Amino acid sequence: AVDQEKSTPRIRELAKHLAELIEGFAALIRRSGVGREKASAMIRRALANVELRLKVHRIELIIDISQHDFTVKCSPRLVISTIMNLIDNSIYWLDTMGDTRSVQRRIYIGTSDDITAGPAIIVADNGPGFLDPPEYLVEPFITRKPDGMGLGLHIANEVMKAQDGSLAFPETEDVSLPEGMDGAVVALVFGGSKK
Repeated sequence: AVDQEKSTPRIRELAKHLAELIEGFAALIRRSGVGREKASAMIRRALANVELRLKVHRIELIIDISQHDFTVKCSPRLVISTIMNLIDNSIYWLDTMGDTRSVQRRIYIGTSDDITAGPAIIVADNGPGFLDPPEYLVEPFITRKPDGMGLGLHIANEVMKAQDGSLAFPETEDVSLPEGMDGAVVALVFGGSKK
């Protein structure tokens, strides 16, 4: 569209830069090491990297990885980074609600077999939730963050595609969640995984 429209040279330059940026992410996904990894191990490694942030933001973490753990062939580094990105998103949106609420701000992370497409890692919170339909959430450059680039969920979606999986946005009643987790729910769904 930029090439067909009478765009300024600056707009054409920015569009080219963004296309190169996305292609760079795709190359990174293709080159990342693949191995067999337990979902619980990836969750623990991601949480070790965000533990301090959760404390600083006074967010309670609820973990449930005991009942539905699974092993998957994937790029653990990319999955761990994706989990961290989802937690960062939850922290951001929980922070927009401030500390005036009478309910403790919480993030849930766990494993699940509630999704028919395959076993999943679920990240949920009790924040404001998503305002947009799921198909728009993974589109590049769409964001509701005032200073956001709109690439986080798009990259998470691409990472999951590279793992032969998908990024899903189940309704709170479609997966087993602790009571009160009525905000955003995101599932990293893996295909072809084994218990």
